[in-house]
Amino acid sequence: MILYNQLILIKKISEERITANLAQAAYYLVSEYFYKTNTQGYPQE
Repeated sequence: MILYNQLILIKKISEERITANLAQAAYYLVSEYFYKTNTQGYPQE
């Protein structure tokens, strides 16, 4: 039973980490997009 609880905890921590990484990646992409849009006046393809 203790092992089962540890597995759930590990799963939860790794899911939170993945979510944080996705959020960071999305933020990076959005800021890159806006940076290019602002400097060039239009999105770069």
